[in-house]
Amino acid sequence: MTNTTLLKKQRFFSFAALLLVAAIAFAGVGLRFAPLAYALDDKELTVATKIHVDSPKIHWENDALTLKSKIGHDIVPLEKSINHFKEAYNRRGQNFIFTIPEDSPELQFMGQSGENWYMADYNTLGEPVTIWSGFGADAGIPVEQFRDAVFTLDLVSAKGPGRAELFVWTEGIDEYGLVRRMFSTSDPHFSSYLMNPGNHTHNYTVFEKPGRYELTYRATARTKDGKLLASKEQPLLWQVGGNTPGVALDSQTDTRFETANINMLRIGEAPASTNKTVAGKMRQLRVDVPGVTDGTAKFTVNGFHLAEVKVTDGVAQFTEMLGSYAGNYQVVVADTAGEVRWVSESVEFDPAVGEAETSEAGEIAAQQPAPSYNFAATEASFNENIPVTVSVRPGAVEDSRDITVRFGNTGFVGDVSFYSKERADKNVSNQETSWNPGGTSEFTITQPWDSDDEGGHLGLRITPHPLIQNVKPLVLTVTDEYQPGQAYEVSGALKLDGDADSGSVTPGGSGQPGDGGQPGGTVPGTPGGSGDGDDDDSGDGNGTGGDTGGAPSQPGGTDPQPGGDTPGTGPGTGGQPGGSTPGTGQGPLSHYLWGDRILIQQGHLDIAAEYSDGLQLKLHDDSRTVGNGSAVRYLDEVAIAVSDDAIINRLPHNIAQWAGIIDEGKSNWILPQAQKAGLPWPGYSTELIGRDQIPGNLNLEILEFSGPGRMALFSEGGLGEAPQLLLGTAEGQPRSFEIDGRVHAHAGWSFNKPGEYWVSLRYTAVNAAGQLEASVPAELIFVVGSEKLTAATPVYAEVPAVPDPKPQPQPQPEPQPQPGEPGGSQPGTGAAPSTPAPSTPAPSTPAPADPAPSTPAPSNPSPTNPSPTNPAPVNPAPSTPAPGGTGSSVPAAGSAAPAGTAGAAPATPAATANSVIPALRAGNAAQSPAPAAAAAGLVSAASPRAADQAPAPEAAAAAPTDSAAPVAAQANNGGTKAIPSSKQSASFETGLPQSGGDNSELIIVAIVLLGALAGAGWGALMLMFLKRRAG
Repeated sequence: MTNTTLLKKQRFFSFAALLLVAAIAFAGVGLRFAPLAYALDDKELTVATKIHVDSPKIHWENDALTLKSKIGHDIVPLEKSINHFKEAYNRRGQNFIFTIPEDSPELQFMGQSGENWYMADYNTLGEPVTIWSGFGADAGIPVEQFRDAVFTLDLVSAKGPGRAELFVWTEGIDEYGLVRRMFSTSDPHFSSYLMNPGNHTHNYTVFEKPGRYELTYRATARTKDGKLLASKEQPLLWQVGGNTPGVALDSQTDTRFETANINMLRIGEAPASTNKTVAGKMRQLRVDVPGVTDGTAKFTVNGFHLAEVKVTDGVAQFTEMLGSYAGNYQVVVADTAGEVRWVSESVEFDPAVGEAETSEAGEIAAQQPAPSYNFAATEASFNENIPVTVSVRPGAVEDSRDITVRFGNTGFVGDVSFYSKERADKNVSNQETSWNPGGTSEFTITQPWDSDDEGGHLGLRITPHPLIQNVKPLVLTVTDEYQPGQAYEVSGALKLDGDADSGSVTPGGSGQPGDGGQPGGTVPGTPGGSGDGDDDDSGDGNGTGGDTGGAPSQPGGTDPQPGGDTPGTGPGTGGQPGGSTPGTGQGPLSHYLWGDRILIQQGHLDIAAEYSDGLQLKLHDDSRTVGNGSAVRYLDEVAIAVSDDAIINRLPHNIAQWAGIIDEGKSNWILPQAQKAGLPWPGYSTELIGRDQIPGNLNLEILEFSGPGRMALFSEGGLGEAPQLLLGTAEGQPRSFEIDGRVHAHAGWSFNKPGEYWVSLRYTAVNAAGQLEASVPAELIFVVGSEKLTAATPVYAEVPAVPDPKPQPQPQPEPQPQPGEPGGSQPGTGAAPSTPAPSTPAPSTPAPADPAPSTPAPSNPSPTNPSPTNPAPVNPAPSTPAPGGTGSSVPAAGSAAPAGTAGAAPATPAATANSVIPALRAGNAAQSPAPAAAAAGLVSAASPRAADQAPAPEAAAAAPTDSAAPVAAQANNGGTKAIPSSKQSASFETGLPQSGGDNSELIIVAIVLLGALAGAGWGALMLMFLKRRAG
């Protein structure tokens, strides 16, 4: 073989190898962003039904976002699960149909009053009779590493026989109710949702028709250095009605149809139900196949699976709620050997018409999905600021307003959240949030209850989606003195990264004090951003979420916005503090204390029953008030803040049914059953109790109570039903209620006066031995009212002192060459003086391993009662540093807690006159209330702590997060952890190296790329191939 021939062959194989590498590489890029193909049989799926579900739930694993399904306490891959619900009943009647009520214009996006949708309810009474579904995010998501402390859950696409909607709804008062839409398969303005670590939702999930749905989701964020993080696009399957996936229904025997002697599909009104709440809403589907004795019949709607029913004696029939809209129905019948024996033609059925039938054979129909929006993962950047104009006009419906937002450029994708704030004793009203996913230049939304904001503040915050590369958030104030029925207009601009402007527009100049978000406002106790909610001013534990006063600053006050970065005189209602105190040596404000208790201002909480050496009562804390993950605490470690944001002005139309829960004509502070931005969301949970430990139900009891007014725990009725009082402190109200089954539930909490409420709670149950068992009483404090909250004590993150560098030995002088000699350092040599750098690196600032004991500040250092005009001091005297200051054991905000703890314990301040309620401790018999447990024959659990052990906040062990990655690995004293590009779920950049130069170098580059995209195995194979060819 000649050298020329050999060279030609080598070039040929080199070129062929390059083509192969490029083909695989481009194929890999194409597959990377495609949704995961659903290829599992129903029998291989984990079915979620009659259980609490967070799905999708965002997790952080291997420096990447991923989506999973939390079914009860089990975590499974999202694409390997399926949610299922069907006809179900509770003690109130049917629990699966949402009928649009009369006079509910806020629900017009669904249809007309009287129309029926399949419903997964937002609430449950006791153990669920149907699926109880929401979505959420693990508490370990490192939001501190993300730009604007923002990450989102995106609804990418939807396939199914009808529309789907996710929302929270409060029934109308007079004409207009309040709806907060979350996701919609048909409206692109609800295709993304701002998330917060540790939060989850309880919401309605409704479907226009029964059948099989596939909703594809994605989680996105952008790091502070500009890298896009996106999870794979993963499908969530829903089976609405029909059969349990993988299990065929038995054919019903009760029927309204005569037997047919020919193959026939019929649909008509179902036989009368014994439950009157479904009268006229159910339909029966039946197929007669005289030639098939046994087999299966698969029914479809618009080409999507509806139900699989067993054929018995030539008949398969079942009853279903088909909704209020026409659909195309078909059936495919197979015998026991799996051979198809008859396929009906597709027949249209309209529930308003009555019946449909066909005996004609046909072909299997293709799927006809309902129209939906595709939210593509396309990044965008801008080269100029984006003008924004907001117009407010009176709405067509009484006591409503229309808000129109206009963008000067198309293509901007982001969240637009509207909010009002406390002014002249007005509460924060619930507001609409909307997305602009398609980059449209204008959209309008209608907001109800316009008169509630009279005299108050009205504004909005626009937050760019992580897909937008170089735009900063914008805060716009429409007015500080809102008058219902008036027209307003304000303009501003979304600024690009690097622009010195803060991106805020506030009438009257930018020097107005901020009112919340970050401590920094001069009005104590007014609202901050929400740390767990998701409507407006989303707090994040990193200083974001400000209202007026400008765009958020970063921790430490390095970019202070109007309002200053000196912490305010009282806690806000939500977002974590972000400013620092100049000149004091303190770090950013971490959190607040109420006495020696951690004050929780927002976020998800559960008063949970556990079983370990007996029945226990603990608090499961997802608020991230202290630490960057979930924590398990004792109740006497915390106090729950109920600010004036919780005041309701609107009373239910059926106010008489709310007697004892809400006082008519007075202020009422309500922590609602559905999560509200910026407020705590305490629930209760018995999910962790095994039936082998407690066979039956548990009871939650009030043992002792002290407070200025009445407290009540209640369950909202929903869909026009009366509320249910669960626990109450007024005379004659129940002090105990039975929790049906194993549940994780939320209820509403009401308080009718401001002040400090103290309540002692316990769980009781009959154990497996037949003995009545009780948890040790646990004492919880609610602090109600913004003025009362001004007495809280701020805790600052620790800023360790920088040690003086140790003296270093001076280098010994060496003989110097004479001028002109080679290598000399004297003038004329051309070389610089040879001065070695110090051998010791620059001093670092680690937290002291064993901090010296500090003298804690009193919980209320002011000698007078704090008030808005006489606020509590922000900075304690230098001789008594506040907990969390220099030498304190409180970690910096955003820092990881030590292993095995829920966060370092702040020093316990001395008792003060403000502690009007004795600090009763679980496990201290001398101080705890004595409910005469022995006389009642109770078996008390072992004390969770030694009787003489001083209670310390944060002493409980940290609860493991749902993420596989430990929380401690996700943060470093609030700093950003570098996220390698190779670990990103998606970079949305598909460029490949350009060819050129020597073939061997190109092959090596291509092999490296191949290894990154297709794995080390492909790379090794290619190297072996090329080596053999070269040899």
